[in-house]
Amino acid sequence: IDRIITPLGRRIDQTSPRVDARLPDGSRVNCIIEPLSLIGPVITIRKFSARPYTVEDLVRFGTATDEMFDFLRACVEARLNLFVSGGTGSGKTTTLNVISAFVPEEERIITIEDAAELQLRQEHVITLEARPANLEGSGEITTRDLLRNALHMRPDRIIVGECRGGEALDMIQAMTVGQEGSLSTGHANSSPDMLRRLETMILMSGYEMPLRSIREQIASAVDLIVHTARLGDGSRKIVNITEVYGIEDDQILTQDIFEFKQTGLDENGKIVGTLEATGERPTFMPKFAANGIQLPPGEFGIPPEDPEHPVKVRIGKGRSIGIEQGGDTRPRLTFGLGSAVNAGGMIYVSAVGPVNPETGWLAGDSISAQAAQCLENLRVLLEREGSSLDRIVWANWSLRDPSEFESFSEEWVKWFPDTAPVGQGTLMPPRQRRAGFRVSIGVIAQGGGA
Repeated sequence: IDRIITPLGRRIDQTSPRVDARLPDGSRVNCIIEPLSLIGPVITIRKFSARPYTVEDLVRFGTATDEMFDFLRACVEARLNLFVSGGTGSGKTTTLNVISAFVPEEERIITIEDAAELQLRQEHVITLEARPANLEGSGEITTRDLLRNALHMRPDRIIVGECRGGEALDMIQAMTVGQEGSLSTGHANSSPDMLRRLETMILMSGYEMPLRSIREQIASAVDLIVHTARLGDGSRKIVNITEVYGIEDDQILTQDIFEFKQTGLDENGKIVGTLEATGERPTFMPKFAANGIQLPPGEFGIPPEDPEHPVKVRIGKGRSIGIEQGGDTRPRLTFGLGSAVNAGGMIYVSAVGPVNPETGWLAGDSISAQAAQCLENLRVLLEREGSSLDRIVWANWSLRDPSEFESFSEEWVKWFPDTAPVGQGTLMPPRQRRAGFRVSIGVIAQGGGA
């Protein structure tokens, strides 16, 4: 151990009984001795391929398909921010190395790692490596220090080998202040776990931030999570490519674009399955065209856009959910028309909002105009189910501002001049408030055969 680490300027003794280092050939070495190791000195060397793996190699290994890598190439060229997640030994660094090869040759790339592992082949690559403390315990340069310095080096892309702690906050902030197309990895068991890990790492930065603010920054910064896994037969695969497309009710929203589906085992006990599109269309697809990226026929197996149900283009990715931009300057809403369930002779209607079903726009700003539109939508929905307003036996109205109840009540009694149904009022959920709703109504009504 001493012969290995002394030329590298490292030491190992009773006061510092563990060490990580990079060997001249790029291999990584970890050493640990007593009293931390109860079985005596232990040395672990991780060797890497002398020739960096390529897309063709990973396709041959069954890690992913050509179609998935074509999709990831388009995402990198469109400057989407990407995290590669996975467990220990799942192939995160190898996958990141292959994906980073998609960065255009002319761009200035800065890589930051604890111990340099990435093997980029572009012409303009600046490799930074963290430095541990010296014998006196001073002189340490952390990944976080290097990340802050990299922002002063006019990078086109920043690639952090792995986020383990407080540097996640600097990485997320870099992604949201102009360093689009940045890449990194992190340990996690699934794509949602990677988001939770990012939350934890940001909290480790030492800054006291509300969880809502942290999640907004993550949702705004991260576009895609590529999750790798080492399966039971030892094979390594990309098992999920997940889009992060916004935040709603303080929860980060995700959807899988590609996933691995296991179909069985072959005669050698190897896992057999397919890597295929899930049928979800990413909300960032328009960004490909905006960057002049020509997509292949079939668009990687992702379903085409339905003109009657267009993909929602979110204004302010981290904040506005379920809002399209129509030809009018007003937001076009894609929710709030309610749905009905017929069970046991009763019809249960979820919250109906003040949305004009023909235009998708709010029916005005006043409480009375919105209440009238809610009740008209409710009437149409009940009649479609074979019921009517006079068969309502219970109602629930949600108000944005409880002080507007009297104005709402004036409109309510116009529709129920004789006997109004029994009901109760509740506060409006955040999603409806953000969309501009002042009122929404849900009911239980007797069916047509009652």
